[in-house]
Amino acid sequence: MLRRSLNEHGSELNVIMKLLKQFLFPALVCACPLHAASPATTAPAKPNVIFILSDDIGRGDISALGGKQGETPNLDRLASEGTVFQRFYVASPICSASRTAFVTGMFPARWKINSFLHERSGNAKCEQANWLDPKAPIMARAFKEAGYATAHFGKWHLGGGRDVQDAPLPSAYGFDESHVNCEGMGPRFEDFGTGGKPALNSEDGKQYFRHDMTRYWVDRSLEFIKRQAGKPFYLELWPQDVHSPHNPSPEALARTATPGLPNQQHSFRGVLNEYDRQIGRFMDALRQLGLEKNTIVVFTGDNGPEPSFEHARTLGQRLRHAEADRAGREIDVVDILGARGIGLRALEATEILQLVAGLVAEQILDGVKHRARMRLDRDAVLR
Repeated sequence: MLRRSLNEHGSELNVIMKLLKQFLFPALVCACPLHAASPATTAPAKPNVIFILSDDIGRGDISALGGKQGETPNLDRLASEGTVFQRFYVASPICSASRTAFVTGMFPARWKINSFLHERSGNAKCEQANWLDPKAPIMARAFKEAGYATAHFGKWHLGGGRDVQDAPLPSAYGFDESHVNCEGMGPRFEDFGTGGKPALNSEDGKQYFRHDMTRYWVDRSLEFIKRQAGKPFYLELWPQDVHSPHNPSPEALARTATPGLPNQQHSFRGVLNEYDRQIGRFMDALRQLGLEKNTIVVFTGDNGPEPSFEHARTLGQRLRHAEADRAGREIDVVDILGARGIGLRALEATEILQLVAGLVAEQILDGVKHRARMRLDRDAVLR
């Protein structure tokens, strides 16, 4: 595809660039230099990049966008301080395939990933690989080769787990450090931590319930960031909270108690409340570290939620998985966070890698043949 400068978008440019100083938020995606904090850490010449991929989040989960599942002040702050793109399309209506597109900048079928990765027999029935081929162009590896420290904390689902225990480690994809859920390899939680049964953390030997996992991954992310001492870093924080099953802590349930609410919906609201708190804790810590001037944060969802609560989580705008497949289009995840804000044409998941990496180095991703249709002016975003 041809690349176009933002200057070609005419009258939108000044407004968009003003917002891009703080956040780039394409429909379920935001990228931002943070703002307002005391400079406690020396900012590196190259911008830090943080990619938060939220598992199965929906438009109706965010109160600032019309959601009615409870207040989400920290996610709302991302939207209010950033640019919300009105059209953003994921590459697949299902987990592993969508994530493959994000990290490679290519359609997932090119790498034989067309469904969620599960046991070997299921993968064979889908005529897909058992894991993402490490030979693919990978965002983390591109940043690592550009001199960045790299880490992944959170859900993986690009190979490993179940009866696939010989998949490559995250290090094969360019990560210096990692800790994943049970759908990956290396340091990980050994199970989902649901149904009243905690999961063993292979790294520290402790047991964790599902509702504790994002807190752990946020802690690990902050520890990683603090150790960089001015070196630029690329971090993936991929929480899995709002994906079913919804198993909140008793404390989160108490915070979100609503008379007359069905138990299942109450449980979801408890999970969402704690998720929002952890994202807020993470963002506040970044500001306290003085990283507000030179850090880009990308926030997005992978494929939207399953139909639930009479489609309340998508405000009535989402097809079921099967309907989306038959229609031959991506799910309306992209319109989710695009309900308010400035539109910047249409963006696709395959473009995010090029769009963000282009802020770091002109040729950081030579291995990807196609190019993003838009370019961001690095000086305008980071000044």
